[in-house]
Amino acid sequence: FMIGTADLSVVGRTRSGEEITIMEHGSFSF
Repeated sequence: FMIGTADLSVVGRTRSGEEITIMEHGSFSF
């Protein structure tokens, strides 16, 4: 998936178009 940054957060976008927040405010959350 692609990695993008938005509002100081690392967001992973899947092929189906879903956005999954990988890192938010410096701490990892899955």
